[in-house]
Amino acid sequence: MQVVPLDLKQVEVIKGSSSTLYGGGAIAGLVNLVSKVPGDKRELSFLSNATSARGLDLSTFYSQRFNRTGVTVFDHTRWSRL
Repeated sequence: MQVVPLDLKQVEVIKGSSSTLYGGGAIAGLVNLVSKVPGDKRELSFLSNATSARGLDLSTFYSQRFNRTGVTVFDHTRWSRL
């Protein structure tokens, strides 16, 4: 898993040439990953993924808002045995 979906709010796909706005690497389009904003309620999520190549991914996401200040903590660990 290259991008862990725990802290994603939405994924935007922009097709076509956008190199004027986003640089020379965006000649065929781009993918914009939008992160979550901490909400009023506490959020705690866990994700684990095991692969057939004896790999293991563990991810944790925590977010909470306190009045006008919010906190987001994301941790991702990967083990692999070759």
